[in-house]
Amino acid sequence: MLEFLINLFLVLIALFILLIGSIQDLKTREVVDWIWVVIAISGCVLHSLQILLLLYNGTSIQNYLFTWLGNVFFAIILALFLSISGLGGEADRIAFVAISFITPILQPIFSITDPKYDIIFTITPKIVGTFFNAYLLAISAPVIIFCYNLIRKIRTGELYGISNASMTKRFALYFIGYPRRTQFILEEIERKPWHFDFLEEYNEESGWKFTFKLRLDTPEDDLKRKMTVAQQTITHDKQSIWVQPSLPFILFILLGFLLELLLGNAIFVITAYFA
Repeated sequence: MLEFLINLFLVLIALFILLIGSIQDLKTREVVDWIWVVIAISGCVLHSLQILLLLYNGTSIQNYLFTWLGNVFFAIILALFLSISGLGGEADRIAFVAISFITPILQPIFSITDPKYDIIFTITPKIVGTFFNAYLLAISAPVIIFCYNLIRKIRTGELYGISNASMTKRFALYFIGYPRRTQFILEEIERKPWHFDFLEEYNEESGWKFTFKLRLDTPEDDLKRKMTVAQQTITHDKQSIWVQPSLPFILFILLGFLLELLLGNAIFVITAYFA
């Protein structure tokens, strides 16, 4: 009974704090640091209670410690990968590490009955499942953006004239961003600097060109660049510009964590279903 309550608290605390972080991310695209501190400390306390309970019952804690600390170790590896590749923001990297501390050591609620996949679920760190689940869910964003552009272009196609890009680049743009008017763009960058980025930049020699950024710069450099581009739209009287919305990725991490609790690693689930 006590073991069940500890696992229940692990899940509820993680979901509640991640929900708060997701709401913050939706509103400001930033998450306060105390959220990750609370998650990590709560995880350490509750897992320590679980270990003490196992010791009290005379049960070996070797497997439990290996699973829990292995989860934390892989989370640090994932965070380093995101940091080196520049594919994730600082909050995303910290989130994966913090979640690894509080992730309960449980099989998915609706686990696959095939024994060979049960073994895979058991030996694979759960943070890896959360990681892949979050990014798989985020794949839906480009599809939503593409549909938004198609509907918007049918309703009013005046902003969608693209003359300085190849057919391939035009097609890619429909999945990445959308055009918007620049009338109040400078003021919006000042108020909500992290809600979107520019897909066009001005070059003195070639004029306005489309650019795709895979890596994130420092927040200071990013803000400086955005302010420069916004000012250039005014200087050069540019009426519209393509922007790339920034995703509230903590929300996808929350959904990925929840999916891991319910089904496990979505990649394993899909593989098992079609195998």
